[in-house]
Order: sequence, then C-alpha cells, then structure tokens
Amino acid sequence: MSQLSGGTFAIDQIDYITENDPLVAAAVAFEVFAFDKSMRMRGIDLYRVENDKIQEVWLFSEHIDEEDAFWTEALRLSNQQK
Repeated sequence: MSQLSGGTFAIDQIDYITENDPLVAAAVAFEVFAFDKSMRMRGIDLYRVENDKIQEVWLFSEHIDEEDAFWTEALRLSNQQK
C-alpha cells in the first residue's frame, strides 16, 4: 500500500482501541492518495500480538468493494508506468 500510494496512506483517526489478549482491535479512519485519486474510509483493524510484536493483521473496511477497486486501479496504473 505504501509503495502504490507513494507513502500517502495514513491512519488519521483512531476512535478506540480495545484488547482481549492476544487480540487488539482498533476502530480507525484512513486516507490515501494515488494516481490523482483519493479515498477516505473507516474500518476495524484486528491485530494478534505475541511477545509485544504484531504477528497477524486482519483489516475490515467500511466499503470493501470500493477499497478493492481503488487498490486494483492503483496497481494497474503502477504497472503501466513500468
């Protein structure tokens, strides 16, 4: 994501974080710009933490089809530039 967005992907809002060992859930909002397009979305990020390190991550976006379309198009445009 970082490479496709030129480093513009940012979680810019965290509504809450809660944990139930070994899982941590965060309600977030993020924004990203890529190839003259932008997207802002909310979601839930779920992390499995072990020994103070994130071992696994699951991302649940508010509008997954919209997010998938955004990243698919960004990847297509990135490949055209190569």
